[in-house]
Amino acid sequence: MQKHQKEVLRDFCIRRNDRTSLNVLTPRPPLCFAKRGCNEPDTSLFPPLYEVERGIKRGEYMNQERRSKKNWDFWKKIKTVFMDLYVVIVAGGSGKRMGAEIPKQFLELAGRPVLMHTIERFKSFDDTIEIITVLPENQLRFWIDLQKKHSFSVSHTLVKGGSNRFYSVRNGLKFVNNPGLVAIHDGVRPFVSIDTIKRCFETAEKLGNAIPTISPTESLRIITEQGSLPVNRLHVKQIQTPQVFNAGLIKKAYQQDYSHDFTDDATVLEKTGEKINLIEGNRENIKITNPEDLLISTALLPIIS
Repeated sequence: MQKHQKEVLRDFCIRRNDRTSLNVLTPRPPLCFAKRGCNEPDTSLFPPLYEVERGIKRGEYMNQERRSKKNWDFWKKIKTVFMDLYVVIVAGGSGKRMGAEIPKQFLELAGRPVLMHTIERFKSFDDTIEIITVLPENQLRFWIDLQKKHSFSVSHTLVKGGSNRFYSVRNGLKFVNNPGLVAIHDGVRPFVSIDTIKRCFETAEKLGNAIPTISPTESLRIITEQGSLPVNRLHVKQIQTPQVFNAGLIKKAYQQDYSHDFTDDATVLEKTGEKINLIEGNRENIKITNPEDLLISTALLPIIS
């Protein structure tokens, strides 16, 4: 049992039944985390933390073996304390590379803005997740009008962005509470799979962060002063989002001064000394940037899951 879990559980007492039974809440000791040397419950009986949180908020429980009223009340009281899920969706593009008159996050895909599809991906993953959308100040009114036009009703917190992506993410993180898990995602990546999101949260829960990647398929060369050199593509990964973090770690990391070395959220956290954990992403999770990406997106939309 992790230290922070023990602290949350300190005021609760557990009675151990046999291994086929449930751990249940009891009024006072015999077994209590507040007392030194007391026994801990069998952690193998507990589901992953974020799954319990999701089950609680949805009014369901993830494991039928743990549906006793007392056990349910115990987990509900604990889980609502420290495992909220968040996603900060950053959409600050101008659309210049797209050659469009409006920012790329507002371009229509199957009749609706790209950003709406992106928000709905995370709502589909978990309808209790708290969604924070960060936009440039001069785009906020336009986005509000688009929501009315398309009858878009997915609840989210709208936040004014900063002068660059670093400061926009920092602004979004102000609305994230700790403890919890937070994903940071590009607003123009509407094709991240539910499976990728799920594995990112699971890995971040265990290890503190999770960064989705894919392996390049093309030959690579690095530019040098003398010309160029080949690169072994087995040693290279393409980085995607959502990048998921322990909320406390990433909020602290974003208190650093901005550096041009920060290429994504992982590099911000890495500067604090944390190890970065790479996991497999999904190849369809493209970032819509160029005109041809919209054509690809039209083909991907009916098949992505």
